[in-house]
Amino acid sequence: MAFCDDQLIIYLCQPKQIIKKILVHKSTRVSELSNLFANSPKCFIYHGMALHSSMKLESYGIQNFDHIVVLQDETTQTYTPEQIMWMNATKDQQEFNDKLYLSTNLASQMEVARLKDIKMSRIEMKRHAFFKVASRAFNESSPQFDLSGMNTKTDIPKPKLSEEPLPQFWNCGKQQNLKLFRNHSEPSITLDSPIDVKE
Repeated sequence: MAFCDDQLIIYLCQPKQIIKKILVHKSTRVSELSNLFANSPKCFIYHGMALHSSMKLESYGIQNFDHIVVLQDETTQTYTPEQIMWMNATKDQQEFNDKLYLSTNLASQMEVARLKDIKMSRIEMKRHAFFKVASRAFNESSPQFDLSGMNTKTDIPKPKLSEEPLPQFWNCGKQQNLKLFRNHSEPSITLDSPIDVKE
């Protein structure tokens, strides 16, 4: 993309949203960036400070390929905890740019995933540590139920034993059933005798 000396390529980073790459003039006012976003006005944070809407980008020393964090603009006079968190995160702008580049680079993501797999495999080898991590993750993810107000039925009666007789095989008598059972359980030929196979 070709651009003049008075133009900048900047990235607008809104948490949990796609990063926007835009081409702007250095003399662009901060308030004009809000036109890129719908709904409520936005608060722009760069280099550890909130940008004033009437100021120009060049007055803050914004350089090419810098990242500006975009948050909801609250009407309160003080900064929200989220705004303070992002101000602290962007104090070192170069470090912030590097972190964002690494988080969006596919090779870096694969390397981070590989290191996480190695760490998890080491934890799995240690039985005590694995169960400690697994139980902690289960407790955080599983919903908590309040059972104090519920009437739980714990006295469940056992089913009654059947009094009906078992069915007889092939409608035979008791002696015939025993005979059939014995005939099937005993081999009819010895293992030493030769077996004639007729074709």
